[in-house]
Amino acid sequence: MQFIISLVLLMACSYLGYAFGNFYKLREQFLQDLVNFTQILKTEIGFSKEHLLNILKEKKYNFRPQFVSFLKTYTKCLEKEEILTLEALKTNLTSIYLEEKEQVEVHHLFSFLGTTDSMSQMESLSHYLVFFELFLKDANVQKKKYVGAYSKLGFLTGVFIVILLL
Repeated sequence: MQFIISLVLLMACSYLGYAFGNFYKLREQFLQDLVNFTQILKTEIGFSKEHLLNILKEKKYNFRPQFVSFLKTYTKCLEKEEILTLEALKTNLTSIYLEEKEQVEVHHLFSFLGTTDSMSQMESLSHYLVFFELFLKDANVQKKKYVGAYSKLGFLTGVFIVILLL
């Protein structure tokens, strides 16, 4: 019986370590999708000259589910002609993977889209792309640093608890 309890505790602590590390993987994936989306948007605005809502609705992109729900919520804001506020970004959009400074830049990008001519939008998208690539590099460094550390820490915590119980 004690062996089963020890095994369950070890597995639970290992899973908790994995779950904490998985946050950094998801954050990096979300930012990668954001960079890809910005590059696609820059291309679409520059060459197709379509309306922003048409670009978002008609084109099917291969993004992860978190980012797709982010885009769907933004598309709904555009359809209702609502102004995207930072509070709406924090509550309605799945931005739990973004830090405060990243949320501010994403808010600026999405509140700017569709408000000016295509040339100034392409220039601004280039500007935001630089920011998002820097955020992605930072997220990649954090992922490399914390994913393995949290997994190992979870396992070692489980081993420590099992040793205490014995």
